[in-house]
Amino acid sequence: MLVLAGLGGYAASRAGSLAPAAGAIALAGLVGVLLALAGFAGFLGWGLALVAGSYLLVDLARSMPLATAPVYGAGLLLAAELAYAARELWVVPEERPQRRVPWLAGVTACALGAAYVPVAATHAPAPSGLAAELAALAAAAALLAIPALLARRRADHEEPTTSG
Repeated sequence: MLVLAGLGGYAASRAGSLAPAAGAIALAGLVGVLLALAGFAGFLGWGLALVAGSYLLVDLARSMPLATAPVYGAGLLLAAELAYAARELWVVPEERPQRRVPWLAGVTACALGAAYVPVAATHAPAPSGLAAELAALAAAAALLAIPALLARRRADHEEPTTSG
């Protein structure tokens, strides 16, 4: 939650005139993730998408492309991994918990490195305009839909347990 709160706070502080909207969207995303962690798994994907959408407002408010997009994306991936890990650990204890932290650090570092490759290699400004923003939003939604659909599929196939 701290990672998501930091991402939402960054978006709200950098969105210029769109700061109230970015803050409200990020806050709604945080509430969605909290609901997911409380047992309503269907809200997790929506919460993460809303936090990602708050950064979209930062990009819309700025005329220059932001070099922080790879960092924000890697942070969003880390927050999603932590949220899904928390949901998994609630159900099944982990066999080797000492591997979780290096794994998450490695995944985040790889995401950050992969995101910076195009930025560093091209030195070209990112496409701008409404069409580019909509394409980026659609791509982000598609990427976030994959784990959400997998989580839903897994939840549909799990049999309810009764304690007694």
